[in-house]
Amino acid sequence: MNYMKSPFKLVHIDVCGPFTITYLSGIQYIFTFTDDHNKFGWEFKKIKISDVFSLFKQFLAIIKTQFENSIKALHFDKGGEYTSTKFKEFCKDHGVMQQFTQINSLHQNNVTKQQHQTFIQQVKNMAFGANIPASLWVETISTTNYLINMSPTRANGGLSPYQQLFGVPLDFHHLRVFGCVSFVHISVHNTKWSPKSSCYVFVGYNSTSKGYRCFLLENNKVIVFKDVIVYEDHFGFPPITITISIIIKPYITLPAVPLLNLRATPPRLDIVDEFDT
Repeated sequence: MNYMKSPFKLVHIDVCGPFTITYLSGIQYIFTFTDDHNKFGWEFKKIKISDVFSLFKQFLAIIKTQFENSIKALHFDKGGEYTSTKFKEFCKDHGVMQQFTQINSLHQNNVTKQQHQTFIQQVKNMAFGANIPASLWVETISTTNYLINMSPTRANGGLSPYQQLFGVPLDFHHLRVFGCVSFVHISVHNTKWSPKSSCYVFVGYNSTSKGYRCFLLENNKVIVFKDVIVYEDHFGFPPITITISIIIKPYITLPAVPLLNLRATPPRLDIVDEFDT
């Protein structure tokens, strides 16, 4: 069966995590679903790895309701989160075929591995370039996935995964530089001299509404706003500086010893022959 000719016939699933540093809301895992036909990727944030079963049922419902389609086959590794009895029984009841990647056979799950390699490289470039703290790397991964879906690829004949899936032209006017300073208008003012805006850091795009995700430094919260002014020449987080402290332990002070000056003219020596005396 050639899955490349139609969408949602083969979906690759993989998990990223656990993260060593917990995200603001306690998220430790990111699950990715990649369509083999158009390479469009979905990412979902979860706290526990056991949430993959309920997450797959939600994703199956999304494909059925929003795209009037169904998934025929799943491709993943032999992780315990995919081999549970209830997961297998659910796939059998809904006619979904399971394809497992054999051990030490990364080429069998090439789509997902390439997606993760792109994720890791892009996330590192964006996070390090904007000095994003580790606690916000989940936001970086979400933004990376969004930009990859908007980027043209050779696999799609020069089209982006978004164009292949939805069949609409791309609009890049709403894109902003990741990690830059952003200002949001304050609608309620306490006094006449109160500030009219508040300073945030732009950290991504909202998936459920047309808005920008902005991080407030004062209380460590990510809030979604529609009207945001982004200063793309100024990053919100200061660059990382490394301070090296050198501790010199006290030692016994030795008397000063004059050094031999090799360039100085050697002193004249009067040689006296003992036979001349």
